[in-house]
Amino acid sequence: MKIIRPLSLLALILLFVGCNNNPTEDSVETATKWYYSVAASRTALGDLDENNRRPIYWRDGDCIAINGVVSDPLSGVGEVARSATFAFNEQPTPPYSVLYPASIYKDPETITLPVRREVSLETFNAPMAVLVDEEGGAALHHLCAAVRLPLVKEPTNSFTDKYPLRYVKFEGNEKEQISGDFGIDYDTRTLTSLIPPPKEGYTHDSRYVRTFLNCTLTDEVTMLVIVVPAIEYANGFTIKVYNTKGHYMECKKKSAITLAPGEIYTLPVTPYDPTYTEVEVGI
Repeated sequence: MKIIRPLSLLALILLFVGCNNNPTEDSVETATKWYYSVAASRTALGDLDENNRRPIYWRDGDCIAINGVVSDPLSGVGEVARSATFAFNEQPTPPYSVLYPASIYKDPETITLPVRREVSLETFNAPMAVLVDEEGGAALHHLCAAVRLPLVKEPTNSFTDKYPLRYVKFEGNEKEQISGDFGIDYDTRTLTSLIPPPKEGYTHDSRYVRTFLNCTLTDEVTMLVIVVPAIEYANGFTIKVYNTKGHYMECKKKSAITLAPGEIYTLPVTPYDPTYTEVEVGI
């Protein structure tokens, strides 16, 4: 399957704001909050603009982590929020290692990419990070790439829209690590694989990611978005699309490709034609 052009995502500009520590009218001191503002956009993809880019908006529930300290979830940010201010119960000690989403933080040098994701164009929580010194702002950079697979139903296959789609499974053809623990360098915004490939003939859940969804295909395009590490896939990758009965279609890219951080790689529109059956247990 041929890859066509990438789409660049927006970088984020981080601005340090300060703290708020005001007593109430009855002289009982309120809990101290430390605030960190993010100007620009983050997690929900909008429509294509005149430059063929998609704006990315913050949404309610988003959290960041700074030096492992997790912010309060965002609330009331609106539908097209290009900036947000995160509240913390404590102020981290600079320099600030900023990470989004906060849920992937494991320790100061490790993040954990989930083996199970729920991702769409409306909830694009691609990991981002940056190291910020004490003096000023910096840009938040992507750690992962995304692969978009546009699907439509196949009119000659009775199973193409009989059952809803359940999940998409992405694997590198050379057993590259896709999920699990990665070393992170906040200064260079790079990830290092920490889990060696399994022995020949064995599998390991760090070698794939499942992206879950619940939709029934129509003649209109359904866009599947798969967030994956931004690395070289030396022999390409394989995507399997499963419906709720275990029927699946397999799409393979057999040549090497390097997926760059923050870019979206779009595959051609593909009719969903499940020709295999495989029921994976324990998921």
